[in-house]
Order: sequence, then C-alpha cells, then structure tokens
Amino acid sequence: MELALPISLPKGTQRLYILCTHLAIGASLWGYNIGILSSILVHPGWRAVLGDPSPSTRGLVTGVYYLGTLMSYLLLAHPLADYFGRRHAAGIGALIICMGSVVMALAGGEAALGFMLWGRVICGMGVGVVSTSVPLYQR
Repeated sequence: MELALPISLPKGTQRLYILCTHLAIGASLWGYNIGILSSILVHPGWRAVLGDPSPSTRGLVTGVYYLGTLMSYLLLAHPLADYFGRRHAAGIGALIICMGSVVMALAGGEAALGFMLWGRVICGMGVGVVSTSVPLYQR
C-alpha cells in the first residue's frame, strides 16, 4: 500500500513534507530529553539512588550534557560527517545517544553519580553529531 496525499503535489514535495516532519519530531524529542531532566532531578527514587545530591551536583548533572555537545561540535561531528556522510553520521549520532542512555540506565550503587555524568556526556556527544548532521543532509 502506497502513502497517498489527497492533493496532487509537484514531484519531490511529498518527500520534502515527510523529511520536514521527521526532522520536527527529532527536534521535539531533543527538547523533550532536555526538559524531562527537571522532573528526574526531583524524583525521590533518583535522589535516593544518588544519595540526595546537592544543588551543585544536580547542576553538574545538567551541565555535563552541554559539555558533551560542545566536545562533539568541536571534535567529533564534522569528521564523522565528512568520513561517513551526513546520513550515516546522523545514524551514528543516534547510536551514541542510545549508548549514553544505557549508561544512565545502569546508574546505581556507589558509582551512580559517575554513571549518570558519563551517560549525560555521551548523550550530549550524540546530540552534537545529530544536530550538525541532520540539517546538512540533502539528497
């Protein structure tokens, strides 16, 4: 079954709409990832696992995400995009985000804060790759 729009569009326009919708969903998920952290930082379970972190520790957990993004912008995103191409670099960035999410999900015990910080840095690096590769991808 083929996806058909109710109106006739010039060739390539339907693909453009699908691509823009895909990019808008990606941007929304990035914003959701940033926004959801505020509810995690005050969640009793998260606070118990991390030993009731101080406000400065919670700020550190928030800030290292942007450190990872900056490192990616400066050191990782463009070499990946130049070597593998923009489309594949965006996929690699998504995998990096998944790896960071797994590291954060494993946070527990005495090393919980370390896992959380490294997971946030890794996620930030993935976001740096995705946010530079996706806007440059054109076919």
